[in-house]
Formats: sequence, C-alpha cells, structure tokens
Amino acid sequence: MTDPVIRQNQPPEKPKISLIQTKRATLQALRVMIACTITYAISQHLHLQQGYWAVFTVLIVMQASVGATAGAAFDRLIATVAGAVLGGIAVFVTPQEPLAIGIALICVVGFSSFVAARVPRLRNAGLTAAIVMLTHSAAVPVEIFVIDRIAEITLGGVVGVLASLFILPTRSRTMVLDRFGSALDLMAQILRRLAAGVEKGEPVSATEANIALRQSLMATEALLTDAQRERAFWLTRQGISEAIPRSLWRIRNDMTYLSHIVETPFPPAIVEAIGLQAGGMLIMSQDVV
Repeated sequence: MTDPVIRQNQPPEKPKISLIQTKRATLQALRVMIACTITYAISQHLHLQQGYWAVFTVLIVMQASVGATAGAAFDRLIATVAGAVLGGIAVFVTPQEPLAIGIALICVVGFSSFVAARVPRLRNAGLTAAIVMLTHSAAVPVEIFVIDRIAEITLGGVVGVLASLFILPTRSRTMVLDRFGSALDLMAQILRRLAAGVEKGEPVSATEANIALRQSLMATEALLTDAQRERAFWLTRQGISEAIPRSLWRIRNDMTYLSHIVETPFPPAIVEAIGLQAGGMLIMSQDVV
C-alpha cells in the first residue's frame, strides 16, 4: 500500500548522457583540432614571432556553440587591446630595471583587476598587460610588439569563430530550444505526479523536482544570452523571443505553489468529491504544457 506513495515522493531520475551530447562533444573536438591546425599553419606562414598566442586564443574562445564562441572571441579581443595598450604604455614609461619593472607590474595588475571587477569582459586585460611587460624584448619597438600581439589574438579569434560557424556548426538557438523542450518535459512529469497524488489522496513532494526545474531554466537563460549574441553578430537570421523564458518561469512558479498545496493529503471526503476531477485538470494542464 505504501509503494505508490514512495514512488510519488522520489525525485525524477536524472537523464543519462545521451548520444546527442556525445556527438556534440565529438564535433567540438573536431572543430578545435581543425581551427588549431589552421591557426598554426597561418602563424608559421606569416613567420609570427609568438604565433602561439593565436593558438592559445583558439583554445580559449572556442565554445560549444557559434554564439558562445563569437561572444568569447569579441570579449577576448577587447580585453587584449586594452591590456596590450596598457602594458605597452607601462613598458614605454618604465626604466628597464628589475625594481622599476616590478613596481610598474604591481600597479598595472592592480588597476586591471579593479577595472575587471567593474567590467567583467576585461578580466583578461591584466593577464595580457603582464605578459607584454614580462616578455617584451628591448630589440623590438614597443609599438610593434603591441601590434603583433593584437594581430595574433585577432587571428586566433577570427579562425575560432569561422571554424565554429562553418565546420558542422552548433547554433546557440538550437541548444536553447532543446533546453526549453527538456524543461517542458520535466514540467509535464511533475504535473503527472501531482495528478496521481491528488486522485489517490496520497502525499506528494515535488520539492526536488521543482529545484531541478529552476536550475534548468537558469542554465537555459545563460545559453539564451549566447543566442542573442549570435543574432546580434548577424551569424543567424532567427532569434528567440524573450516571452518564452518569461512564460516558462510563470508556469514554474504556479507549479511550485500548487506543489505546496498538495504536499498534505486532502481529507478522504474531499478526495472522493473532487479528487478525480482535480487530477484530470492537472493531466489536461500537462497536455497543454
């Protein structure tokens, strides 16, 4: 008699890693390998002094989707320009003595960290500035050294975006829609559990399921930012309406309130009078979701 109740109170099983996820991981590895090969070949052909910066950039900016890669590449370029210019100025005005360089490095890193705390996309600027200050050779003019570093970072970013865009691309929009579909499936599952509990007059706890749903929607909103960047950079023609996540959040909040109501079983008389009808209403809601 207690077995159905136990099943109702158990959280939904976590989905196992699907073949789709494995396929996406394989494609991502392929894209990164091709992009690194192209970047290395170009850097060797152009005889770039520190072409490894371009390869490092590919490894940093290439993400799981086109939109995420474009956003990372853009942020990386902005931070690189800011950091390279800041480091170049520091090298230009600082005497080439260990103590003076150390003091200038501390000042530059502190300033960069303060700015990065206010503008997160510049979080790599301090790293670039420090590398410029510590690797600059006196035989190379400061302005040439800075321009070379910016060019190498730009090369890596461009190759990374192009590889993500043309080599079996994974669109951020597609990933977001898949996540929305998973959230809807979880909502339907929760409603079915609530309906079964209401019809039988049994206690139902959907707390863990609602927490999982909340986490799923929050993760999807993070991906939605990448989809919006993808559209802003003209890398796709179709966007995603902001009304979709707002609607899903409203449904999730209503389901949370409903879950609290049915955590305590209804009296037998109430269950006999309206249990089937209430359960049927929840099933109809699940069909709509």
